[in-house]
Amino acid sequence: KGPSATLVAVRDGFYAVLAKRPDADIFYRLGTAWAASRRQLVTSGAVALAAEALKAEGAVIVVAQPFQERQVTIKSSRAHPAYTLAVERATSARARMMDESKAPAKDADEQAESPATELAKALSNQARFDLGVLDIEPGQRLETFLRMQTDDLGEVSSEYLLVGFPFTEKQYQISAVRLAGDAEERVSVKNSALKSDSDLTLTMKFAGDVADEIWSGSPVLDGSQRVIAVYSRFAAPAQANESPQKRRHAVIWLGRLREFASELE
Repeated sequence: KGPSATLVAVRDGFYAVLAKRPDADIFYRLGTAWAASRRQLVTSGAVALAAEALKAEGAVIVVAQPFQERQVTIKSSRAHPAYTLAVERATSARARMMDESKAPAKDADEQAESPATELAKALSNQARFDLGVLDIEPGQRLETFLRMQTDDLGEVSSEYLLVGFPFTEKQYQISAVRLAGDAEERVSVKNSALKSDSDLTLTMKFAGDVADEIWSGSPVLDGSQRVIAVYSRFAAPAQANESPQKRRHAVIWLGRLREFASELE
């Protein structure tokens, strides 16, 4: 079965995000990003923070379309501030848990919150605010960008399309841009989308084994080929013998962009 008409129509607007070692022709796959304007791409907070950290270590961050072997260099990246804070708090909580494993725990009245509780809250916030933005180097431009739907979603529709450049952990390191793979798509299971008004997140189920692949930053399209959300992660660990179509995945509604990147609305 070939690609859908929707995938063919939008595939020039999204990219694989790669980190290139300056001393070797080795790329590390970080996720997917999609063009929201001539100079900016939207991705997940996880991809944005990883790009920022690797760039600080000397790596060159590029976005690429493997089928064209086209590359655009990234100047800077930023995650939603609440996502960055959640990552910092999760790191702190894990360190506290390690410390407590080596020393007697304090009495309950000596600590306001246990590290396990702090970690759970931090991980929950990571899933709620997992959005990021990539800015390209001056002198370059993105020729094709995708339309966005950042208004109130209202009633969720019965079907959405996830598109991107997914990969498994074994495919993290590659030696050439073209090895970043072909653009792929997954259709949401009909009527599986659930909206949470409290934190602007959606959960969806998809046909195909999305949970065993890294789709971080990939756009989720509605029936009008507009991006309505960004893929984050699977919402809960898979149960034993659970079919792929029953796994629920967290996606972040684009309304969150106005909280830290209002220029893209």
